[in-house]
Formats: sequence, C-alpha cells, structure tokens
Amino acid sequence: MNGVTGFFSIIYVPSRLIVSGNAAATASNILASERLFRLGIVSELICAAEFVFLLWVLYLLLGAVNKTHASLMVILCLVSIPIMFVNSLNEIAALALLRGADFLSVFDQPQRQALAMQFLNLHGEGFGVAGIYSCSTTTSRAGEATKWHRDPCHRAWLC
Repeated sequence: MNGVTGFFSIIYVPSRLIVSGNAAATASNILASERLFRLGIVSELICAAEFVFLLWVLYLLLGAVNKTHASLMVILCLVSIPIMFVNSLNEIAALALLRGADFLSVFDQPQRQALAMQFLNLHGEGFGVAGIYSCSTTTSRAGEATKWHRDPCHRAWLC
C-alpha cells in the first residue's frame, strides 16, 4: 500500500499538475484540479503514516539477522517520518498562496504564483532531507544514497 500512495502523491500528481519552470501554468493546473492536488497531499500524509508499518515489518525480518543494526535502522528511519509530515506543509502553503486569501492582496498574481512554485520546489527538496535518514540506513555507500533519493522513481518508496 505504501508504494501505491507514494506513487500517487509523489509521481502521478506532480506529473499532471506541475510544469517545470512555468509558475503560471502550474498555478492554473493546480487551481483547475484542486481536488487532485488535495488528494495528493492526503495521500502523502497516509504514505508517511504507513511507513511506520513498513519499518516494523523490516525490523521483524532483519532483527533475526542483527538486532542492533535493525534497531538503528528503525530509529534513523523514524526520524524521517515527522520530516515527511512537515514537508507536506509546503504544498499546503502553495495552495494557500494560489487561492489568494484577502491578506495576500499585497502580492499580485505573478508574485503569488512564483512564491507557490518556490514552495513546491521546497517540497521536492524536503524529500532529500527525509531521504538522508531513510536512505542512509538501507545503502552501504553515500554516493548510492545521494543518487537514490534524487531519482523520482525511488522517491515513491521514501514517503
């Protein structure tokens, strides 16, 4: 289930809504498909919560091999879960900017779109921060971990 929610929120939704380098088109897509964008946020939060169960299963499997290393993996990966939850605030902030509440009237629309795009970019970088903890325990070389969390196909397994 974790792979399904992760794929939906991290691969499918952004591929449908985000236009790289074009804040206006991205804003238009998000506002036109706000329900899809919100479902992506909810799916990402569910995925982060499901990650706890994935860790539990991995601990049960790997604990028989080496209990110390399995415990260390669980501790380090548990640190990534709150990071994933907080990271979803970047998407919520982008949506709030695009919807344009009254207090945002000091910014014109292109400024709000650019700020929303920045929050979406920060959201993408947040996966790298979470990946520091979840990838460093599952790969043996630092170079592999760096390459792993930058590849969007593998990001679905992080969150």
